[in-house]
Amino acid sequence: NGIDHGALREIRYMQEVTHVNVLKLLDVYGHGKEISLVFDFMVTDLQKIINDRSYLFSPGDVKSYMLQTMTGLECLHANWILHR
Repeated sequence: NGIDHGALREIRYMQEVTHVNVLKLLDVYGHGKEISLVFDFMVTDLQKIINDRSYLFSPGDVKSYMLQTMTGLECLHANWILHR
């Protein structure tokens, strides 16, 4: 079918993993040799927030973001999925 086996494996993993701190894959569409992945809409992303110098992080914010990130990563690792 022309789609990379690694990409198919990643799609399957994303469909199987359910965790509040792991982005949920909602749907997959094929267009010839291309695929489109549909995720929940996010108004922004953490990278944009980090780069926005007008936003000041409190120690509680940093702790919360790190805890959410590490908890999601722990879920992936528990399912033998490595984040890149």
